[in-house]
Formats: sequence, structure tokens, C-alpha cells
Amino acid sequence: MDIKTLRNKINNLSNNTINETVEVKGISIIIPVYDGYTYIQRCLKSIYNQQIDTAIFEVILILNGKFIEELDYLFSKNEMLSKLNFIVLISDERGAGHARNLGIKHAKYSHIVFLDVDDFISPNYIQSHFNYMENDALTVSQIRDVKDGELLKEEPVNEKVRQYLEKGLNNYRGLNRILTITACKAIPKSYFSNNMFR
Repeated sequence: MDIKTLRNKINNLSNNTINETVEVKGISIIIPVYDGYTYIQRCLKSIYNQQIDTAIFEVILILNGKFIEELDYLFSKNEMLSKLNFIVLISDERGAGHARNLGIKHAKYSHIVFLDVDDFISPNYIQSHFNYMENDALTVSQIRDVKDGELLKEEPVNEKVRQYLEKGLNNYRGLNRILTITACKAIPKSYFSNNMFR
């Protein structure tokens, strides 16, 4: 059997399995990795250090392009990684959009959180999103820029969110700045049945 036929069979099996899966309330964290060795340990450590009470989550790493060092790191004897529920997907096709779509197809939980490999999250990030998740709504959190371990001045996106909340609004009008970036939100997986990354 040639590699193309094998890949088609695997894709068909994956698609059938994914479509039949009942979604459990939880978070699938999707991280595209392209030449991210410098950042991957910090990113995964921030996930490992989450303060979890009731939340359930998985980590899906999609390696595409240049990733040999990252692969070595992930499969070395690393105690932190052995305690995370994570899967690694490898793609020949470059691009964060394609990697995110692949991650979505393999996600087993009800909500998707996107991280880039150079991102890291606060210790209550996952539990906070989990606490507020609903099947028909996004949860949105703040974003902060950090340089050399120091928080940079207030992020303009956060200011818009604060102004919006102070007005007592509860729909997504007026939040277009935060809605146009992939980070800082938990998105119902069902949203992606008709809307994938291009």
C-alpha cells in the first residue's frame, strides 16, 4: 500500500470517528508548532501549572515545517509532559490555519482554545474558561504582553473589553478587536462545523 492510500484511509477513519464522537464538556487546547523550540517549554509549563478544580482538558500539538528539536523535546523523558493529556500530530502542510483545522478535527472536547507556541497562560486560565463555558457562547479573557518577564503597558484590547463590560452589555457587538484574534477565548467546537481557517 502506498503512502497516499494509507493517508486517505487514516483521514477517512479519523473523520468518521470524529463525527460519531459525543462531545464532553472540556477544553481542547490547540497549538500549532513551527520552529518553536525556543518557546515550547515555557508554553507547556504554563499549561502544566494550571490550578484545576473541575476542568478537563487536552493539549493538541500540531508540528509542521521545522520541528525536529521540538519532537525530541516532547518525547524525551520529561516528567512534566508525562502528566499532561496531550497528542502530537505531524503535518506536511505548512501554515497555522491548516494546523489549527487539523487540531479541531482531532479535538475531543466541547470547546477549543487556541494558543501559539510563544504564548503562555495564567494559572487559572483553563479553570476560569471552563467555569463559564456554554454550548452557544464564547468565553473571552484578557491578553497581556510580556517582555523579559515584565508586563508591558495595558493592552488596548483589554481596555475595550473593560469599557464594554462597564456598560453592562452581554452580547458580542463592540468586541470586534478581541474577536478577530485567535487567542484569549474558548470557542464551542460546533462553531467550526461550518467555519474553518483558510
